[in-house]
Amino acid sequence: MSEVRKYSQTIDFYWKSISFYSIVLILYSLMAGSIEEGTLSLKLADPFVILLSIIIVASALSMLSRYYGERAITVTDQGIQFSNRFREKFYSLSQIEGIEFARERIFRSRRRYSVIKIKVANKIMPIRIRPSAFDEENGLIEDLKRLKSMLKGKK
Repeated sequence: MSEVRKYSQTIDFYWKSISFYSIVLILYSLMAGSIEEGTLSLKLADPFVILLSIIIVASALSMLSRYYGERAITVTDQGIQFSNRFREKFYSLSQIEGIEFARERIFRSRRRYSVIKIKVANKIMPIRIRPSAFDEENGLIEDLKRLKSMLKGKK
């Protein structure tokens, strides 16, 4: 792993949900509306239309905040760098005490999610990374496994 690998946070979920809910909104509006004398009238005050519109706007705002934040993880032979639009924090191999790969349940769901916990010196709580939230999830996991093996070789 001699090269520097940068993994940015994915926003695929947001644009997929925006497009899906927009299609449902258009279809429902066309079905609920009426065509009279060559004009199409839509019911915008319908509660279902309002609910779908709120979901679309909330998803768009979330996507824009994620896109604007530019969160990323950079993995090198020297350590890990966490960055966003406003700041960067680098943890060298000497500061990293351990890397643990786990699977956890979130919010009482039956589904388990992969979580990577990075224990850093002078921090009480470990840094938690959910690899599925980043582009190239498998590459991120492999790079962190290599970093973990470098930690074992160092001790």
